[in-house]
This record gives sequence, C-alpha cells and structure tokens, in this order.
Amino acid sequence: TMKTKLLFGLSSLLLWACQAKITIEENFALKDLTPPQVVSILPENGATEVVDRPTIVVVFNEAMDAGTLNSSTVTVKTASGNPGIGSYEYDPTTQALAIKIVQNLYLNTQYTITVTGAVKDLAGNAIAPVSSTFSTDVCPKSRTSRPMFSGAIYAIAKIGCTLYVGGAFTSIGGSPRNRLAAIGTDGSLQGWNPNANNEVYALAVAGSTLYVGGDFTTIGGNPHSRLASVNSDGSVNW
Repeated sequence: TMKTKLLFGLSSLLLWACQAKITIEENFALKDLTPPQVVSILPENGATEVVDRPTIVVVFNEAMDAGTLNSSTVTVKTASGNPGIGSYEYDPTTQALAIKIVQNLYLNTQYTITVTGAVKDLAGNAIAPVSSTFSTDVCPKSRTSRPMFSGAIYAIAKIGCTLYVGGAFTSIGGSPRNRLAAIGTDGSLQGWNPNANNEVYALAVAGSTLYVGGDFTTIGGNPHSRLASVNSDGSVNW
C-alpha cells in the first residue's frame, strides 16, 4: 500500500542518514587536528661561541609540509633584522629542517631563530610560533686554512683571537717557526716567532703575557733556561 511504501521510504532515509552521520563522524575523528610541535633546535637556545657559518637544525614531532619551510617562515635574524642567508633542506624521514648558512654571520652577534605560524604539517595544521637565540663567537673559525706542522704540538693557549702553540716543530706550512708559533683562529699563520732552540711543553696566559716552559735554553738567541715570559708581540720579558 501507499502507507507501507511511505514508511519503508522513511525507514530507508533514516538508515541512510544514520550511516552518513557515522561516516562523517568517523572521518572527522580520523582527521589530524593536532598542531605540530618543535622537538629541538640546534644551536641550543642560549648557545654562545657559535661558528659564523653554522648548520641550524629544527626537528619537528611529525611530518611537515616541506612547501611551508623556507626563509620566510623559518627565519634567522639579528635584533636589527639582518637575516642569515642559508639553504633550506627538509628530510621527511627524520622530520628535520637543516638550514645551512652560506654567508658568514656577523661575529660577536646574537641571532634569533623563529619558526613562524606559517609552518604547517601535512594536514594543514599551523604550528605555534617558536623562537630560540644563539650568539656567534668573537673570533673567526677555521674553514679552509689548515696549518701543517713539521713536528709534534704539546701545548696551546689563547689570547684574544690568537692561538699560541708550543711543541717540537721547526716549521709550519714551510715557514720557519721554532717550537713556538701564533695561529689565527681562522687558521692563518701569524708573524710572531720568538724562536725557542728546543722543545716547548707548556704554555700559560696572564693578560697579554704568555708563559713558556720546556727544554729550551734560549729564546730569540738570548739565554732563557726552560722558562720564559713572552709578550704577544714576540718580545721576551725574562
């Protein structure tokens, strides 16, 4: 009858509506609605003496949309807004973004790494902004220069941005340096050459004065029996 057909139609419609509601609820429950998070940032927050061409690594807790990871969404800047220039590489297997700085950062300067809200996961969820700071070293670091010593190194001391080296060597990269030498933190050989006549085993620093101990009996041709006080300009005190 017409009434039976109407009741059957209504029942079918209600059944379809229930099934559709369940399907919608299941799909909604399966949809990722959780914002992503930053697990770690390197250099660590507050790090100091960072090299002027670091690799910055940001690790996320889930797979990210690589298209949202770029120099506009993950920034490296000084307080005055000067950007660090780098290449951006996202590895989906480790869920890590590596920013390889390609132009030297300013020395003795604080930089802030900011992950902005424009960064998203694969489901389109935006991350809550995160920031971290680090400071570069006051001295340039070695990148290409590799001083070659002719003998062993026994002691190293640092004054400012200069490394003072003592040992058994008599030359560095073919340049005469008898048991004492000064090397810039960028690897460059300095003109400082006190010229000890035998091995140097110990170096100590007080202010701008270097104290030298070893088996030598002369420095710069002058008698100094195994202990001497040398200035950073190469002159000998005692």
